[in-house]
Amino acid sequence: QSSHLLNTMPLLDSIQEDPVLLAGSVIIGFLMMFLFFTWPDHLPSSLPGVGRNIPYLSGMPVIFANIMRFPDFFTEKNLEYQGKTWGIPMPKIGMLGGSVIAVTTTESVKHVLKDNFE
Repeated sequence: QSSHLLNTMPLLDSIQEDPVLLAGSVIIGFLMMFLFFTWPDHLPSSLPGVGRNIPYLSGMPVIFANIMRFPDFFTEKNLEYQGKTWGIPMPKIGMLGGSVIAVTTTESVKHVLKDNFE
């Protein structure tokens, strides 16, 4: 009965008969899964930062453009955001982890390191 069910669905018939269509469907499925599991974290709109207007890649182009001057880049952004905590969304690939959060004030660092664990 299950083979009869498959025969009544034209799309499944085409996939069974055409290996290129089957391979394309599998590749598209894997690509969709990859994007789903590696999509950058959503940072709250109250958190300032760069790279929010680029779908998926988010802050990667900004980071790569400033990789050779990373300390200066972070210093400039800290001055731009007036010492407040800021973030860059990143895809969850390797060690990127979904976002980069720059915690820059003594109070914020104390909150993260001490107060959060009591």
